[in-house]
Amino acid sequence: MMRILVTGASGFVGKATVNALSKRDGIEIHAVYNRRQPEAVGNVTWHKADILNKEEAETLIANICPSHLLHLAWCAEHGTYWKDHTNLTWLSASINIAQHFIKYGGKRCLVLGTSAEYDWAGSEPLNEFTTPLIPLGLYGGSKLGLYWALKRYFEQESISWIWTRLFNPFGPGEDPRRLIPKTCLRLLRGEHISFDAGLSRRDFLFVDDVGSALVHALLSEAVGPVNIASGNPVSIRDVISQIAYQYDCSDLVTFDGPDTANEKIDVVIADITRLQKECNWHPEKNFQERLKETCEWWKINKSK
Repeated sequence: MMRILVTGASGFVGKATVNALSKRDGIEIHAVYNRRQPEAVGNVTWHKADILNKEEAETLIANICPSHLLHLAWCAEHGTYWKDHTNLTWLSASINIAQHFIKYGGKRCLVLGTSAEYDWAGSEPLNEFTTPLIPLGLYGGSKLGLYWALKRYFEQESISWIWTRLFNPFGPGEDPRRLIPKTCLRLLRGEHISFDAGLSRRDFLFVDDVGSALVHALLSEAVGPVNIASGNPVSIRDVISQIAYQYDCSDLVTFDGPDTANEKIDVVIADITRLQKECNWHPEKNFQERLKETCEWWKINKSK
């Protein structure tokens, strides 16, 4: 039986990934948390561990002897993770985890990377093999450093591996300080919101679809980098406008007029050809449907 270890399993993306795994047959799932154990999900065995501690990480892996590893854990505190020195701690810890995974018989590893590894200067879809890798901040640099180290290490040790570059996840339970939940909560309180022109375009993917895509990627035969995204860019202006429409309060939102002469419209969109063809993954619903679900969730859970 396939035995899968999931780090970062109590996080926003981790919970969705564990839930997606739990729907699969023939898999023994082991999920790691450090502070508070999430609610029980199907056939999941939970383990409390501080995987930044080398000895504790090795003990965990030695006791489980996973055949597959989904390494999702990293520092992700909103507003600080771009420059957080803990990025370097996670870089070192992740190499340690990979070494122990191989030491105790691991066969295939998926590591969660980021779109911030890419050069965002252009407007074409970001491709895993043709887009230059020019990372943003210490966060992007640390992830990219880990990518190169593990790529060479896994190849040297003949370990099957996949590096998933995540774009913009959203959905129920997201950090309320981020764009979509913050906008939902402010409009639900009846606040008036002013934005710039909002022309920047981003690639959003519902968190349950992220979890599903990661599981497809892990269980596929794809090797190397794979983008985890929708492949469909949406402007920030459209996102905000759609949220306001869902709450019937479009009058509470105003945008600055675009300065077409001086304003460069930045676009960050993924090429998801590999995800679709090699991992055989497609989202169940479109962005508009998922945003509606998210707005409904925040309406019910606005006090959380």
